Amino acid sequence: MFFSIIVSVYNTEAYLDKCLQSILHQTFTDFEVILIDDGSQDKSAEICEKYAQIDKRILLIHQENQGVSATRNTALGMASAPYIIWVDSDDWIEKNLLAEVKKTIDQTSADIILFDYYIVKNMEYEKHTLQYHEGFLDKQEAMSELSLDEDLRSYLWNKAFKRSLFEGVCFPDIYRLMEDYYIMHLLFHRASSFYYLPRLLYYYFERPGSICRTVGYDAQKEHDNIQITLKRLEFLNENYPAISQADTLIAPLHHSIRTLLAGDYQDEGVQTVLKFIRKNLWGLLFTNKLSCKEKRDILFIVANPAIYRRYKLRKKRKF
Repeated sequence: MFFSIIVSVYNTEAYLDKCLQSILHQTFTDFEVILIDDGSQDKSAEICEKYAQIDKRILLIHQENQGVSATRNTALGMASAPYIIWVDSDDWIEKNLLAEVKKTIDQTSADIILFDYYIVKNMEYEKHTLQYHEGFLDKQEAMSELSLDEDLRSYLWNKAFKRSLFEGVCFPDIYRLMEDYYIMHLLFHRASSFYYLPRLLYYYFERPGSICRTVGYDAQKEHDNIQITLKRLEFLNENYPAISQADTLIAPLHHSIRTLLAGDYQDEGVQTVLKFIRKNLWGLLFTNKLSCKEKRDILFIVANPAIYRRYKLRKKRKF
């Protein structure tokens, strides 16, 4: 088989049929589906069983709830095909996704193939495309864009990966979110070639209740997010010194602002980010990756985080 398609499942009974149907009806058929039910409490496990009985390409595992990282690590240990594709169990894919990616691999032998996607929200389809022409991406440029995590995002599901890139790489079991972000720069670092395929092949469904889409401030979650972004910052600064340190600061900065606005000034990660900001202040002020408003906020934060918070909250109440 050529592809291992990994699907982690937890309480997605309303969406799972559509997800699995879109996979099993691919025009390219040489693949396996590794389906991990992570202790679902709804009818997801029954749906998984139904599909596993009618299609022998499905390898099904039921386990007690361990979280998405443990689930993905289990699936990686089972994958046997040369390339891996990830599909969230509440999303779906175009019927020719595998065919398009297989054709690209045959022509390029790329380690990582990136493709475009829709975000589906409130019955509206929003296109997300990279600002590149079809073809190979320069590795230094790819790492630089990944450091910003804006155009080229750290999602697993809009990429196909050579399985060997995951050898020795594990998803973190100590964090509840941003598992993709935690490992993506490591996979890019290992890869030798990247190819951008400008085809809209994936549908990311933004549903209420998903762990990635909950609102409100969670101190532990935001603390973890800052720590994860700082780990990438340190990795990039050490291994890719040509990338501006100011640019690698942007992702930790955005998460730190959320924590500052909640009044958590003493968070260890926030204090570390503030030190990096002061050290790289001129680079942040002159980068073209931030708006004038964001640069003004940076100056405000450096001057006095508490006053910055009061100003932002007062401004928010006016609207």
